Amino acid sequence: MTIKIITDSGANLTTPTINGIDHVTVPLTLTVSGNHYVDDTNLDLSSFQAALFSSKEKTGSACPSTGAWTQAFVDADEIYVITITAALSGSFNAARHAAELYQEDHPEVKIHVFNSKVAGPAMALLAEQIAQLVNQGRTFEEVVTQTEATLANTKLLFMLQSLNNLANNGRVNPALAKLAQALGINVIGSTSADGNFELVAKTRKGKRVLNKLVDQLTDRGFRGGRVIIDHVANLAGANQLATLITAAYPTAQITINQCRGLCSLYAEEGGLMIGFAAG
Repeated sequence: MTIKIITDSGANLTTPTINGIDHVTVPLTLTVSGNHYVDDTNLDLSSFQAALFSSKEKTGSACPSTGAWTQAFVDADEIYVITITAALSGSFNAARHAAELYQEDHPEVKIHVFNSKVAGPAMALLAEQIAQLVNQGRTFEEVVTQTEATLANTKLLFMLQSLNNLANNGRVNPALAKLAQALGINVIGSTSADGNFELVAKTRKGKRVLNKLVDQLTDRGFRGGRVIIDHVANLAGANQLATLITAAYPTAQITINQCRGLCSLYAEEGGLMIGFAAG
């Protein structure tokens, strides 16, 4: 029996396996300065980010087609799909529609589509949890039930140095983006229970913002354990944050990765995204 974990590119995952379980990424398409980029493993991240950081034009993204999702389902018997929050993208609806169409022709295939209600490293944590359950020999139904139960405890925090692309795409108030830029403010945000972005703190740039991130981890129920930090051209900041988390929680198991195209577009240069489990 072949089992697949499938994520859209909002998860920043490009590995062909996750803890030994087959993994496929279905890419979103990104637009920067009129040029279109497919957010897959062939994306030249350095060139894309250089174009993104220098662009003064409106950027955008488009979710995967049902056909792209359907192609990812081929040759699998059990499929677990994780999409970026449905509150901010049509990826979940496209994946769910593709699953319905695919199962009409392949009724023996089991597919479940999870609306992660998060993005980036928090999606990656969910993928790791699914792989762990599969490796424990849990049934498809048990994996789905347990993963759905953990969604509310899988959290995302982010620190942004710019809100311009979020504002240009209707994700935050443009007035707030202009004010943050004018005052040199970093913004700390999270995702709400329904998967929308919410801003929780504002602070001047510097180490203080990283300390506030650790405070927010604690406030949201982190007590040590798995943490994934994804960064946009900010490895130094990610390392500093990891050091602060380890000092507060010595049992924390931290991995640092780069944001791929979609998260780079919205987190922008210098952005940090932190995925963790509460409780």
